[in-house]
Amino acid sequence: MTASEKKIAEAALRVLAKKRWDALKLADVAKAAKMPLPALLREVPARPALLGMILRLTGDETIRRYKPDRGSQNARDRVFDVAMSWFEGLASRKAAIGHLYEGLKRDPLVLIAARDDALSISGTMLALAEADD
Repeated sequence: MTASEKKIAEAALRVLAKKRWDALKLADVAKAAKMPLPALLREVPARPALLGMILRLTGDETIRRYKPDRGSQNARDRVFDVAMSWFEGLASRKAAIGHLYEGLKRDPLVLIAARDDALSISGTMLALAEADD
C-alpha cells in the first residue's frame, strides 16, 4: 500500500467515524486527507475502490501486528489468531467500522464491486495463518 493510499484510507475511516458509508462523499474524504478532489479521484475513482483501500489498510495493519504462535500446528487455531488480530485492530475504529457496516447494508452493489479486494485480503489473511493450501 502506498503512502497516498494509506493517507486516503485513514481519512476515509476518520470520516466514517462521523457518518455512515451511504452518506460518505469522496469530496469528504479528499477534505479529510487534505488533498484536492481531482488528486483523490485519480487514486479512488469510486467508492468500491475506497472500500478496497480500507480493507488493504486493515490487512496491512494485521500483518504488522500479528505474532504467530510457532508452537501451533493447528491451522484452525492460526486462522482464529489472525482473525482475532484483525478484530483487535478494528477495535480502535469501532465507530467507523459500525458506520461502514450500517451503510453497506444499504449499498450491496459496492460490496459486489469490491469483491476482488475482499477475496484478496481474505487470501492474504489465510496465508498469514499458513492455511492457504
